[in-house]
Amino acid sequence: MNASKKLVKKEKLSELISETIKYENGVFYLTVTGTSMTPTLYSDSSSVALVSVERKPVRKYDIVLFKRDNGDIVLHRVIKILSDGQLLINGDSQVWTETVKAENIIAVVKSYNKNNRAVKCSGIRFFCKSAVWCLLRPFRPKIFKLSATLKRFIRFKN
Repeated sequence: MNASKKLVKKEKLSELISETIKYENGVFYLTVTGTSMTPTLYSDSSSVALVSVERKPVRKYDIVLFKRDNGDIVLHRVIKILSDGQLLINGDSQVWTETVKAENIIAVVKSYNKNNRAVKCSGIRFFCKSAVWCLLRPFRPKIFKLSATLKRFIRFKN
């Protein structure tokens, strides 16, 4: 992989990604910023490999990059494909959802790098892990609070 790091303005990002992935086998590597996909992806330390929707059609539980009407570029998980073709989207650290038009999807995550380990976004393991996490959506605030308490307790004990 011959990848170089570049800082790109938000306004140009979707254009750059679209241009890169439209060619056969085109993959765009993007470092994640923000915390909405924690604990799956971590800001500044996780990266994703993005491919075109034509190459990897969007399915339930996929992680997609989309453009909001206000111009923001966001990476979230598909939790449901609605009958009108729109997608119900949710960040892994959030409880609320939003509806996104299919034409606002820029790319689909083919794999991601977390803790220097590549994780493919396909297969039964990814599907099961994603399904469980989506089912736990209403309980996420309690899960995060319990996790933080346990971490403090462990630090205190050490």
